Amino acid sequence: MPPSRVLWRAASAAEFAWAHLDGGHAVHHRPSGLTHLVDALMVALLQDILREPRTLEDAAVQLATAQQSTADDAMLERLADVVGRLEALGLVRRDTRV
Repeated sequence: MPPSRVLWRAASAAEFAWAHLDGGHAVHHRPSGLTHLVDALMVALLQDILREPRTLEDAAVQLATAQQSTADDAMLERLADVVGRLEALGLVRRDTRV
């Protein structure tokens, strides 16, 4: 997969209210008024990895480091899918690298 020039960033932490449930997490997005059930990967992206703008490749490296694993094509494809879903929900935003 060719490197991406798109930077991704989570919405401001002030836009989120978190609830940690048995077996999962919920995030309320204040601007939309919607609450979403999210998995551990989404929590890591929204609370940590995408607090600063990153490409999907950079996010995969950060995630792999946190999991003591390797950022491979499968991880990158999963991140692309998850970040796309988070974008559709308004929880992450994109910006193109200059």
